[in-house]
Amino acid sequence: GGVGILVDGSAVTRIRRAELRDNGVAGLWRRNGFLELADSRLHGNGLAVDNGANLILDRDVSGRVAENAFDGGVGIHCIETRELVIEDNILTNHRIGLVSTSARPQNSGNQFNRIELALRIEGAVVPPRVELNIFQQSERLLDHTASRPLTATNNWWGQIDSTWIAARISGEVRWQPFLNFDPRVPLDFALGLN
Repeated sequence: GGVGILVDGSAVTRIRRAELRDNGVAGLWRRNGFLELADSRLHGNGLAVDNGANLILDRDVSGRVAENAFDGGVGIHCIETRELVIEDNILTNHRIGLVSTSARPQNSGNQFNRIELALRIEGAVVPPRVELNIFQQSERLLDHTASRPLTATNNWWGQIDSTWIAARISGEVRWQPFLNFDPRVPLDFALGLN
């Protein structure tokens, strides 16, 4: 009913190949330090409370979250984080995929699949990099209420219709140019000799 793993303090924390499931508040909650989370599965965490999430990164967290799978509820919630890279993760079946509250996570190469709202950006600062992400079958793409404009260019929004994309993004967001192809599909084809 609580938190799967809570780590607080300045020590370096490295977690690989973990599986955290069905914890009421959070699967992993990291505060005030360095985190490297890789190749892990976080499923159904944070469903017991309104501000819960599979992964909560809280106050001055730095590090790297890469190549993980998140499923259910809220995927990742960043709160006033520092130099943090979130890349190459798969987020599926969430109410909200990633929430950034006065945080500066660099978001690149993530896949957002079947999500009610893929990204929520709020607070006083915005992420410096939101690019090369893949959005598939998401009802709303991006809700931006932060006090500064957001640049979220070169993403595959799941469609090539700019009117469709614009209708699913709110707030002061520069989202063009955008990818007009799914970057997971090979672009080069060749015919070789028998």
